[in-house]
Parts: sequence; C-alpha cells; structure tokens
Amino acid sequence: MALLHPPFLDLAIAIFLGLAGLVLSAVLRWRRSRFWGPAVVATVLFIGIATGALYPRSQVFGYALWRGSRAVHDVALTFDDGPDPRFTPQILAILARENVHATFFMVGANVVKHPEVARRVADEGHAIGNHTFTHPDLILTSPRHVCSEIERTEQAIQRAAGIRPDLFRPPYGFRTPVVYRQLQRSGLRMVEWTLTSQDWRNRGPLKIRQQVLRRVRPGSIILFHDGRGNRSDTVAALPTIIRALKGRGYRLVTIPELLSDGSPPR
Repeated sequence: MALLHPPFLDLAIAIFLGLAGLVLSAVLRWRRSRFWGPAVVATVLFIGIATGALYPRSQVFGYALWRGSRAVHDVALTFDDGPDPRFTPQILAILARENVHATFFMVGANVVKHPEVARRVADEGHAIGNHTFTHPDLILTSPRHVCSEIERTEQAIQRAAGIRPDLFRPPYGFRTPVVYRQLQRSGLRMVEWTLTSQDWRNRGPLKIRQQVLRRVRPGSIILFHDGRGNRSDTVAALPTIIRALKGRGYRLVTIPELLSDGSPPR
C-alpha cells in the first residue's frame, strides 16, 4: 500500500497545497506584487489538476463511475489488488454462502501467478476489472508504460479467466488524461468508488464495519481489498457487513448490474 490513499489523505494534501498557494497569492497582492494575478491563476489550475488526478469523484479529466443511481436500493461490493491464494478464496466462500456477487479489480501480475483463483472468480459469476499489471502510481508513469500496464493485464485476465474485462480502476484512484486516452483505445470504463472500507489501515474488523455501515447510501460503490497485504480483517468483517446491508433492504450487485440500474450520475 502507498503511504497516501484517496480520497482522504491525498485530497487533504491537494487542499493544503492549494491553500498554501492562495496564501502566497494574498501575500504577493498585499505587497502589491505584479505577480499576484498569475499566482492566483496558477493556484486555481493546480487545485483543479490535483483534484482531477486524486479525488475519486472528480470528472475533471473524463467520466468516472463513482456511484450508481440513488433511485435504486442497490450497492456494489468491489475488491482490489487480488487475486490472492489465501484471501480471495475465503471472500469467494463468504459471497457464495450469502448468495452475493461482487466485482474484483485484479492486478495482472497476481493473475499470472494465480490463474486458478482468477478463473474461480469468473466461474462463480463475479465481475472482473483491470487494475494494472504491477499496481504503479499512474501519475508518475510514462504513456508507454501506462499502455503496457493496461494491455498486459487484459491479456492475463483473458488467458486465465476466459473473459476480456471492460472495467478499469486505477491504483490508488489516480488518473490522468494519458490514462483516459488508453482506456478509450482499450474500450475500458473508469470505475472509482463512493466510499472506502479503509481495510488497508488494518484497524480491525469492527472499524471496517463501522466505516461502511455508517456511510453507505443507495448506489454506493464500496472499496475493499483482497490482496497486497493481510486481509484477515476484511474477511472477518465481510459477513456482518453483508447481512447488515441486506437487513436494510439493499441488493448487493456487481458493477455491470449497477450500471444497468440506469444512467449513473455525471
């Protein structure tokens, strides 16, 4: 996991830097500097670019699905960073027991290592998305490398699971115009999230349950992880979360099913 994780820390940093720029602009203006006007413009541009790159709900660089229709009582469980031979099968067993389907955004290198797990995800009726091959920060990745990350993962998933994914989630939620151009070439749809379970923080199952159940709303896309770390807390929290959501009348669906509920908000 990276040290920073949106939408909280990264957005806070973007806001902090933006405010710092505004303070600088104010100081320049107070000192009657001729540079205050350009400084304000540069600050506004910086905030826009930082928000577009870091904030999961942003539509600055292109359309990103971050929630479904609020008119339908559906939510989507999504799992990033697998497949993992230890935790993904445990999650699949829970989903099967609860008769629920989810969406797994897979890292290509893990698919190559564990093709049987990726195949099982597909065979059990879950949706699969592309999550790059090595999980890089795409903001710092060259256009050629972005293309390679996406295409190699497509090929790995096709070989292992027999399907070509049409969904993509960038690592950490970071994206740029370069990423969107590659998605257009590949026919992939950008998928972010409404709320994160914060399971990557390893604070225990109770905190994960509280984080999800306090913030979930109709149309929510919920971010969990099934790889790149110890996901025992996720496994422990998941059954209670699923039952609580069902008890509130939610239908738990895949991202393709969420899209079929109606045109998602832009």
